[in-house]
Amino acid sequence: AARARQHAVTVSKWNGALHGLAEQAVQQPALQSELRELLKKAGFPEGVDGATMPSAIANYSQWSVECVTPVTKHSAVLRLVSKDVKRGTPHPRGRGRLPQPITWHTTLLAEVGANEEGPLPWIERDYTPVSSAKEWDQGRCEILIKIYPNGAGTS
Repeated sequence: AARARQHAVTVSKWNGALHGLAEQAVQQPALQSELRELLKKAGFPEGVDGATMPSAIANYSQWSVECVTPVTKHSAVLRLVSKDVKRGTPHPRGRGRLPQPITWHTTLLAEVGANEEGPLPWIERDYTPVSSAKEWDQGRCEILIKIYPNGAGTS
């Protein structure tokens, strides 16, 4: 459990990192400080307060859905926009910049309320954008998603 939690922390998957930690911290009080630190990173310094999304989550930035374009009956392209200057860039600039583009991904949080993935009111899903890193830098991103009939983020 500790190894899976550490991996989740490394990739900023706060729901996965917190999954089961509160119960473990009751049995092992030494985990209380780790629990508090992870809740703070997830935007809940005072503990999870129900289904309200926090205004700031460590290593995440705010994006909004601008439009949804159906592709097939089971898929769509989400066009996302962000004015958050802290959104970062998928490709570093300067000396480390690669001459050829590389594949990159991003993690979306879907607000769904209480769920089985962890104590937070969202699920976390990774996607590979179909738009370019340059568009990301300009605050635009398109993501092709599959729509599942009973999908946690798409139903």
